[in-house]
Amino acid sequence: MKKKKLHTTLLALMLVFIPPYFLVFTEEGNRITDNAVLWLFGGDAFKLNLQEADTAFNEAHVRKIYDDLDWHCGSVQSSFGQNACNASIASFEKAIELNSSYVTAYNSLGSAYVDLIKLELDRGIDPEPSLEAAVAALETATSLLPTSASAFLTQGIIYRLRGEYRYGTGNDPRPSYELAAT
Repeated sequence: MKKKKLHTTLLALMLVFIPPYFLVFTEEGNRITDNAVLWLFGGDAFKLNLQEADTAFNEAHVRKIYDDLDWHCGSVQSSFGQNACNASIASFEKAIELNSSYVTAYNSLGSAYVDLIKLELDRGIDPEPSLEAAVAALETATSLLPTSASAFLTQGIIYRLRGEYRYGTGNDPRPSYELAAT
């Protein structure tokens, strides 16, 4: 008899806890919950039909629909396609805003700009604004903590990337490479 009571109790617990878990912690559950909330408040349900998805829908279409948006990557004007860096740069900028002496945030901001600069170089976009922002962040990091090896390392990477860019555009890369070596 005890075994039957245990099974009944476990079944009851599963019936109580599994549906909320599904609705809160799974993507499909989130979709169902979102649609239910939309329905409750008189909104149209979100229906995505992957069979009708159009692969021709691209950045140009998004820019046309949302032409009033000013696309940025942190504090630097950027191409729409560079939005991968938005979250990290914006997060580190917010951390700096909250605590202007947080050395790790400045160093991490410089590292996030390294990713952006590499993306800009790959796409043939002028990385100078990003290079300047990265240098400023890393100079602040090294002024706050002159023994920050990671800030100096990232600064060297930034200067190397600037040298590569300048060399690729026919400019003298030596000043950048010399800064990278110091």
